[in-house]
Amino acid sequence: GCGGNEENLTVIDIDSEIYSQEDYLAAVQAVKTGFRDFRGCTLTEISYAGDETVQKEQEYILSFGDYDEGIVLLSSFTVDEHGGDGSLEPNGTYTRWGWYLARKNGGKWKIVTSGYG
Repeated sequence: GCGGNEENLTVIDIDSEIYSQEDYLAAVQAVKTGFRDFRGCTLTEISYAGDETVQKEQEYILSFGDYDEGIVLLSSFTVDEHGGDGSLEPNGTYTRWGWYLARKNGGKWKIVTSGYG
């Protein structure tokens, strides 16, 4: 079967003192790539979790490895009747599903963890 679908994806504009649109869109791209593993799921929305959340979670994100910067995105997605890989609710809708990403020296964002915080 094919992986996660993102044809009807809405990306909410970022409002941040920390990150530029470019930083954000690079993180969005990383999430889209990571979402491909969510079989039978459709990604409907991605947004920035906000500067406050990012500052609060910074230490946690950086604990995943040799990184100097972390960002948190939120997503909404729907699940087909098979429940994705079986760990998700069949025909369910998930909102505010978190994606925690990290990078070093302005490099590529890497997903360090995802789910409900």
